[in-house]
Amino acid sequence: MQRFTIDVRKWYAMECLLSAEGGLERHYSPIRIEELVPQKTGQGEFELAFYHAGYPAGVRDKRYRLRTLNRSTCYLVAQRLDDPAPHMTIIFHDLSREWLKEHFCINVEEDETIDDILERIAQSPW
Repeated sequence: MQRFTIDVRKWYAMECLLSAEGGLERHYSPIRIEELVPQKTGQGEFELAFYHAGYPAGVRDKRYRLRTLNRSTCYLVAQRLDDPAPHMTIIFHDLSREWLKEHFCINVEEDETIDDILERIAQSPW
């Protein structure tokens, strides 16, 4: 059984769960992986540089230090280690037309690929 793997230069869905004043907060964003560097600690730690399409223009390039908590065939769950907010958990999985429509009201036409539309969005001040 092949487990979910994050590849450089590919788009993914990212779902963040974090503790906040008043309870649980959720944030969603398409992301494009720019760099993934295993930390070789034996603890499943890695550094991830990515383009965060859900952030305003000018602050979309991000770098997180993460620890893998769980991997299945269709997702990876990680804890952010370098975040001042405690207990930030992130779920990475493949993007789908339905996910983009549900969280961002983006319709991907049948003749378009998800990558094509996200690359076009990445060039705009979305």
